[in-house]
Amino acid sequence: MDKEFYEFLKENDPQLLNFDLSDEDLSDDAGDASINEVPEKVPRTITSYPKPSGGVEPEEDEKEEEPMEELTTEVESHSEPSGVLVTMAMVKGWLKTVKNNNSMSGMRGIILSLHGGVLKVISQEKDDEEDPEYIVKDKEVFNELLVAGLKNMATFLESHLQVKVGVATQKRKITTHKKWPKLKTLVKLYIQDLMTLLKGLSEASMLAAILKQVQSLISFFEVFPKLQRQLFKQLVVCWSEGEEHVRVLSFLSIRALVLHQNLPLSRSLKTLYLAFVRNSKFTSSKSFPLIKFMQNSLVEMCRMNPATTYQHGFLYIRQLAMLLRNAMSAKNKDSINSLANWQFVHCVRLWCNVLSEVQNASLKPLVYPLTQVALGALQLLSSPRYFPLHLHLIAALHKLSSSLSVFVPTVPHLLRIMQWKGKKPKGQDTMGKPPDLAYLCKLSSGSLASKAIQTSLMDGSYELLMDYFAIHSSSIAFPELIIPTIVQLRKLSKETKFTWFRRQLKQLIEKVHMDHMKALHYLYLLHLVGRRSGR
Repeated sequence: MDKEFYEFLKENDPQLLNFDLSDEDLSDDAGDASINEVPEKVPRTITSYPKPSGGVEPEEDEKEEEPMEELTTEVESHSEPSGVLVTMAMVKGWLKTVKNNNSMSGMRGIILSLHGGVLKVISQEKDDEEDPEYIVKDKEVFNELLVAGLKNMATFLESHLQVKVGVATQKRKITTHKKWPKLKTLVKLYIQDLMTLLKGLSEASMLAAILKQVQSLISFFEVFPKLQRQLFKQLVVCWSEGEEHVRVLSFLSIRALVLHQNLPLSRSLKTLYLAFVRNSKFTSSKSFPLIKFMQNSLVEMCRMNPATTYQHGFLYIRQLAMLLRNAMSAKNKDSINSLANWQFVHCVRLWCNVLSEVQNASLKPLVYPLTQVALGALQLLSSPRYFPLHLHLIAALHKLSSSLSVFVPTVPHLLRIMQWKGKKPKGQDTMGKPPDLAYLCKLSSGSLASKAIQTSLMDGSYELLMDYFAIHSSSIAFPELIIPTIVQLRKLSKETKFTWFRRQLKQLIEKVHMDHMKALHYLYLLHLVGRRSGR
């Protein structure tokens, strides 16, 4: 600094000389004699603005200027992360090395970069203070990283660990390999990212691709028990709430976990059953196929171990029986509604399917209590409002009767529906389109006077009655079994006011009568053969 200019400032405005110098400035200007004359104590920040030498007051904008410390803090809060920015060229380079010679460094770059992209997705929803080694800002780069991991991770692990992916119970072979200590952290990070994507993504095609990868890496989840439990919970969510093909892939992964004894079947059945009950509260044309899929999935799980299935079946059928007992004793609105709902219907259907398809001697003791629960509900809910529920429960009982060759007396409940004459309409009743009873559990009070409702109920009960005759047509007791039913059907055909229904009843009576005569003839022939063989 010029010595004369310094003396001028010192005489006119000494406050301008109150500034702080860094160590670098002091070292650079150490040879300047004028700097040594600066006072020893210098304030770190400027606390006030000096007045100009001419005595002019500062402008209004200068008075309201923000302090320097606040500006510095704001700049620091928007500072960029310290990781390496990933470009498409870097991804292609890593991918090339992985495809050519299964490079560990190349796969490490892909997995760590994918982790950085996943952290960015998470940080959009919640604050995450983790500072990744690689930063992904471009969506195309992230998609390329995800595809590279999904396509090459399984092959990479097969090459380095000499294991076959997609096969469970390889924990010992994986953990004892000499390269496993180097790959353990990388594999765990990749699996955690797959779990995060399963929770965060909603697109069905991406979820399906990730679930296929999970299924191929099922043996590596066995190495990390905590992640395996978290995976099972997320798979149950996808199985009960996802799209159709997402549900299928989720169930295949669940089955693989349980089949190879990575997870206990008892715990898995309980979790799946509770998820099934939660998601079967409402039934429509859209949700019914998904509920049916969950029922079939649970039947497949029950096939694995009939002894464990018996324990759970006993527990849950007992719960249904307790609901029936409480409803019969209380007979109030809440207790009746605990039975007259879709959850009760689907649970009865489920256990009828399990007992019908998993035909094991250990499950036969559950047949009688289940049929008694269903028949008790039919007897208690005798109001015409619950006739659709009657049809659902009777159809389930018919399946049980047909598969196990047991007799279930459902004809009285079917005849009750057929003999119902309906409610007289207040005004003129126009015959509309009959509703689909497959998605109805109970009727409203106003719809009881509709002829369309009565027509649908008669059609449904007529089909189930024919199903009943078909089930028992090969029984030796068929001739004696159908006589009371034929008597009531003939009486009903004379009393009904529907011409089309009278015609159907007459055809049914003729058909049953022909089968009746054939059965009597067959029994007569057996009697003759027995007498001749006895001689």
